[in-house]
Amino acid sequence: MVEELAELIVELPTEDDRKKAAILRMLHENKIVYRIEGSYLIVEGFGLEMVFEDDDREFFIKYEVKLDRGRVIKWVYAKMDEPNVYYRIKAVHCPSSNGYIKALRRRGIPSNCIRMASEALRDSEIKA
Repeated sequence: MVEELAELIVELPTEDDRKKAAILRMLHENKIVYRIEGSYLIVEGFGLEMVFEDDDREFFIKYEVKLDRGRVIKWVYAKMDEPNVYYRIKAVHCPSSNGYIKALRRRGIPSNCIRMASEALRDSEIKA
C-alpha cells in the first residue's frame, strides 16, 4: 500500500514565544521536516489520520519501531478542540544533522529557526 504525501497544519502560538520555541525544539531534536507559512506550522509526512489519545499535551511526538524493516516512524500529534482527539501524521525526518539543516533551508525556514535547529542538534549530540 502506497501512502500519499500529506501535511499536518498547526497554528503556532503567536502570544507565547516559549510554547512556540518548545514546539520547534521538539521538531529539531527529532530532525522532523517542516515549514512555516504565516502563523502556521506545516509538518510534512504520510498517513494523516484522526485518533483518540488519553493525553493532555497539545503537541507531542511518539515513536513506532518497525523491527522487520529496522526503521523508526515518528508520529507527530496535534490536539484538536475536542478532548482526547488528535490529528497525527507519520512525519518526514532526516537521518543526519547536515541533511536536516539543508532540508530546512530548502523550505525557506527563517535563519533564527535554523540557528535554533543547529543548537538543538548540537545539544542532543552532546547528551548522547
